[in-house]
Amino acid sequence: MKPFEDATPLQHLCEQNDGSLFMVGNHSKKRPQNLILGRLFDNKILDMVELGIEEYKKMSEFSTKANFDPSIKPLLIFQGERFEYAEDLIRIRNLLSG
Repeated sequence: MKPFEDATPLQHLCEQNDGSLFMVGNHSKKRPQNLILGRLFDNKILDMVELGIEEYKKMSEFSTKANFDPSIKPLLIFQGERFEYAEDLIRIRNLLSG
């Protein structure tokens, strides 16, 4: 699936599953280890962003003894002046806080 080249299959999959948000993991020689996030409106792609993953760390690698409940909602903090003025970071903040 290549959402930036042809979004039709992705839109169809989201429509079948009644989803308005999506995340696609992708790896290719040209674009290694990418994560594509996006949202739809009226079953059409509203916006989409591609993020390159440089360093991945599994949950088990963190040094914490806390147990995580799957029903807990994540907390995202967008800190720094760039999230107020940089157009690309504003779009990512809106997508993730949506």
